[in-house]
Amino acid sequence: MEDKVKQFEALKNLNVDEIVNKEEHPIEYNIISEYKNGNSKKTIHNTLGVSIRRINDTFKKFNIQFRPSGTKPIDEKLAPGIIQKYEQGLSCEKIAKLIGGDPDAILRLLKRHGVTIINRRNSKCISNKEKSE
Repeated sequence: MEDKVKQFEALKNLNVDEIVNKEEHPIEYNIISEYKNGNSKKTIHNTLGVSIRRINDTFKKFNIQFRPSGTKPIDEKLAPGIIQKYEQGLSCEKIAKLIGGDPDAILRLLKRHGVTIINRRNSKCISNKEKSE
């Protein structure tokens, strides 16, 4: 599971040319480019006119993990607002619903920015330093 999360995070930072050769696989190149830009499978299907099966096969062929359904990559520009909402008491799940993201991606963003994560079930604050000890 952790490998899939790392691969998903890495997709945002990769140049599509590092994943697929545009000249050898032009359709696959366009599919991956559109997906990296935050488009859903349905949008890619409508935009490029390729079947959902072709999109799924492309991702399987190039070993790319899909984002959770109904989510899109979280833009780092949103980080200050996400952090503010979290510190005001909103859960990762509620923030994810507001912006259309994945709760786990929200949690990873908060951790990357050094935010103290609150375990609301047990009402304990867990800082990143405490977790690593």
